Amino acid sequence: MLDVLLKLKNPAVLCHSHADVDAVCSGLIIANKLNCKLFIPDYIIHHAQRIINKIIPRSAQNIEIGKLPNNHSDIIVVDANSPDMVGIEKCKVIIDHHVNPKIEADYYFINTNASSTCEIIAREIKLEGWETVAAAAGILDDTNILRFISPHTLQILQLLISYEQYNRLVYMLTQHYSSVGERVNIIKSLKNSKTVVESGKVILIVNSNSFDPNIAEGLNEIADIVIMFKEKSNGVQVMLRSGNSPVNCANILHSFEVYNCTAGGHMHAASMFCPLMGTEIVTEVEQKIKYILKSQEIR
Repeated sequence: MLDVLLKLKNPAVLCHSHADVDAVCSGLIIANKLNCKLFIPDYIIHHAQRIINKIIPRSAQNIEIGKLPNNHSDIIVVDANSPDMVGIEKCKVIIDHHVNPKIEADYYFINTNASSTCEIIAREIKLEGWETVAAAAGILDDTNILRFISPHTLQILQLLISYEQYNRLVYMLTQHYSSVGERVNIIKSLKNSKTVVESGKVILIVNSNSFDPNIAEGLNEIADIVIMFKEKSNGVQVMLRSGNSPVNCANILHSFEVYNCTAGGHMHAASMFCPLMGTEIVTEVEQKIKYILKSQEIR
C-alpha cells in the first residue's frame, strides 16, 4: 500500500462527510505519511473532534473542511465507498472496509473483513508515535469498544498500543455522551419516536430533524436497533444502527438501491438517501428488520 501511495504526485486525502473517529484518524495517518492535507466535505462529528484533539498533535491535524480543490491530481479516499459520501466519482486510491464500492479508482485497498479502515492501514503500513494511538482509536470506536471485531483485531491492537494506552483510550471513547447538550438532544429525539418489540429486540424509530450520528449512537444504547430518518423536500434520509443484534445494517440499506437509493456503511452502522420518496421507505426498513429477527429466532 505505502509503495503505491508514495508514488503519487500532488496527493490529497479525502474522507466521508460527518467524519467519525475512524475516518479522521485513518485520513490523518495517510496524510501524515504523504505530507499532505486531509479534506472533509462538511464537518467532523463532535465526538471525533474531541478524541483527535486529545490524541493527535495540533501540528499533525492538517485538515481542511469544505470542497476538495481541483489542483490535486491524485486523490486518496479513505473510509468511504459512495460518491455521495465524498462528493467525487473517481479517485486514484480507495482504502476502505465497506462493501460494494461505487467510486472508480486505479487502486483498491479494500478489506470487508476488517473492523475499520484504521485496521486495514495498521495491517499494511508501519505506524509510529501518535499514528499508533490514532489507529487504535479508530479501531476501538468503529467496533464499539470491541463488540464487533475481525479475527485479527485484538492482535493488531496489541501491536499498536500498551495496556495503559488501551485503558486511557477506552475511557475517552466511553465519555461520548458526557455533555449535557448531547444528552438533552437524545431525550428530545425520544418525543418523536415509536417503539416496536420483535423477537425480544427493541426497535426504536425516530423522526429526527438533526439527523446526528451522535444521537443515533446514544439511542442505540437505549434500544437494540435504531432507525432514524429525516424528511427532506427531495427525499428521505435514513440512518440505521443495530448494536450487537444480528441485523446487518449495510445489507439492509443496500437492498433499497433498486429504488435509486444510495447507501453506505457496514454491519452495525449504515445510512442512505432515497430521492423522491416518503416515509414508506422507513416502514419497509422496519419490515425487513422484523423479518430478519424472526428468522434468527426460528434458527
